[in-house]
Amino acid sequence: MSTPDPDIEITTDLAHRLLEDQHPDLTDRTLSVAGEGWDNVMIRLGDDLAMRLPRRALANELISNEQRWLQLIQLTSPIPLPVPVRVGSATSYYPYVWSVVPWFPGSRATTGPFAPSQIAPFAAFLRALHVHAPGNAPRNTFRNQPLTAYGAAVERRLSMVEATGIDLGVHVTTIRNMWRELEATAIDREPTWIHGDLHPNNMVTDNGVLVSVVDWGDMTAGDASTDLGSVWSLFEPSRHDDFWTAYGPVTHATRNRAKAWAIHFALLWIVDASDVDSTFGTMGRDTLARVVS
Repeated sequence: MSTPDPDIEITTDLAHRLLEDQHPDLTDRTLSVAGEGWDNVMIRLGDDLAMRLPRRALANELISNEQRWLQLIQLTSPIPLPVPVRVGSATSYYPYVWSVVPWFPGSRATTGPFAPSQIAPFAAFLRALHVHAPGNAPRNTFRNQPLTAYGAAVERRLSMVEATGIDLGVHVTTIRNMWRELEATAIDREPTWIHGDLHPNNMVTDNGVLVSVVDWGDMTAGDASTDLGSVWSLFEPSRHDDFWTAYGPVTHATRNRAKAWAIHFALLWIVDASDVDSTFGTMGRDTLARVVS
């Protein structure tokens, strides 16, 4: 699956025009495209800032959620988050809200993996995040449903793997059987804030040290196991006990749901995203290998 076509082309010229109209004091900064995802384009703005610009209508609400809620989440976070420092409004030539956010120097965790010493700090970040969310927290039907709601998508991707020969790195039957064993696991904890898209490409490291967690568009009130599945994308199984000890007590059911989410996301990365960014395929295969082991 390729990256969805943009509703509007994001260029540095467009970004400069938006700054001229709404934040003219920033127009003397150098602009360069830093990255383009499914929903947003990041444009580097000088040395310490970036512009986060929706490339399609779906992302407009996601950016609005970040603008409204990230400042609240930052209050209890042990690491800095990309809380917008400026906000931009829609115009006649650009129909979406947009943000100016801090730029965190470093590498994505796919290319700059966590040092073993970062297991406890990462667990502390999640422990601080997974607290009660207000009743008007953003809704996200893609992230806060029971596992059974995702069974059809998992089977569709597994069937595609079988039909096309996509390399999972593990046996398809093994993953299918594991998913079927896990997907009936009921949610046994109250909803909390969750990041909703927590994987190494959304984590910034510097010499193996966790600097920040970015891309909060999927944030919602949901099952914490959605985020806890990232344990399999980040750490070898021999270090998982260290993580769970640092995070704090969770039930066997929560661990099982977390493992199921790891499978769900790994298949999504391999089947839907790896032709857009090869790091997703590697990330997915590494995750499945850890799940199986």
